[in-house]
Amino acid sequence: MKFSLLTDVNRNTENASLKEQFLVTVQLIVSVAFLISWLLNALLTYDLYLKKTGKEPIFEDAKATQISTYNQCYTLALIVIIAFINYQYIQVSRDKEDGDVNSAIGQFIVSIITLIAGTISLSILLRNLDKQFNQSDITNFEV
Repeated sequence: MKFSLLTDVNRNTENASLKEQFLVTVQLIVSVAFLISWLLNALLTYDLYLKKTGKEPIFEDAKATQISTYNQCYTLALIVIIAFINYQYIQVSRDKEDGDVNSAIGQFIVSIITLIAGTISLSILLRNLDKQFNQSDITNFEV
């Protein structure tokens, strides 16, 4: 999955404004925070693997579902931050002489679509919170 992390926005790094520096710093922190979410997802997938192969799982079904739901909430919060960064970067692009506003707007639209997909994924997890943990609960929940 691609999170629209300012990859093509304003490659000109000369004379970066304080706002631009702040946005890139927050983006870096969020990128590291996504690693935590992905590692947790890998642990839940390994737990599912253990269950499917008849070995002793790491988590009970209810606990795994609960962790999966919390992890999705955490991921959704990170996606909101990314959408905010991309929104702010539209203004940064307007302020730069060579800024590509269209690219910044495109990045923002992609982050909003990702936010919608993450919200749908979370709503599915919340509806199934009381059901038994199975593969559909964690497969692709990282949007």
